[in-house]
Amino acid sequence: MAFPSTQGPRDNLVEGVRRAINLAATIKAKAEATSAESLAGPILRRRIHQYSHELRGQITVLEAIAALPNIGTAFQSLLNDPTLQIGTEWTAMKAAMGAVVSWITANTPTATAGGITGPVEHEFDADGLLVEASYTTAQLAGLRTVLDALALTIA
Repeated sequence: MAFPSTQGPRDNLVEGVRRAINLAATIKAKAEATSAESLAGPILRRRIHQYSHELRGQITVLEAIAALPNIGTAFQSLLNDPTLQIGTEWTAMKAAMGAVVSWITANTPTATAGGITGPVEHEFDADGLLVEASYTTAQLAGLRTVLDALALTIA
């Protein structure tokens, strides 16, 4: 047996728990801010698409953390809360994140050109000028619903 170092399995678990907790706080703050912003007025479609991409990346990071052996036990031990059902809460948070990504994907206007389909991020205004397309507050009502649900899954 060797003396433990910062590269050992325990350190990886501690770092995984710390990273997941910090990431969850970031996810909650961004969901709340995006929900509030969407209620205040139009948002550029590009920004919503970027948020979806960012959230998908965060899901990937959480999946990597979840794959660490004994991560559930590490959460229970480090948080010292025997009533916390970390697996249930983790699953609910990831499902809510997926719901946000799915809503954005399903509600993004697309167009096909040259056999390639992609999101419509520009449109012509009343004067015939090409401008960045926006979502209206009304168009984002469903997004606010899933964003608020996501925020509620994180303490």
